[in-house]
Amino acid sequence: VMHRNLADALLRQSKAVEARQAFTLALARARAQVAINPADARAAGTVAYALARLGLCDDALVAAGRVDTLGSRNPSVIANLANAWALCGRMADAFRSVRTLKASGAPLADLLEHDVLQQLKSLPEFSQLLDPVALLKGSRLTSHVSG
Repeated sequence: VMHRNLADALLRQSKAVEARQAFTLALARARAQVAINPADARAAGTVAYALARLGLCDDALVAAGRVDTLGSRNPSVIANLANAWALCGRMADAFRSVRTLKASGAPLADLLEHDVLQQLKSLPEFSQLLDPVALLKGSRLTSHVSG
């Protein structure tokens, strides 16, 4: 987690080379944790997110799908999924995760990466998150879609 946080900080400072190195290290450490405990949703979520940040979306989407099947309710895990889905262009899945975060009362601005949050805010679906009726309808509708 520490290397992932460092990588995010470096990315925000526009230090792309250093961020890539830190994401690569975060990925290696998280994969090692998952190898020991495949049910470690937090480490598996870090794998998905780091892969997405490294531009390895095919692998990131497979990893995110595995994390999703673990059914974690941990906001950090769900945020890693939302971030990975969004970075790899899977907006329906990203919004499904964001709705889960929002419904749990988790602070989106604290959990989603700034660039991801800005990307999601630019889409019409985001305004539905601000409408409690739309949020409830969206949760029911998307619980059976994609997975």
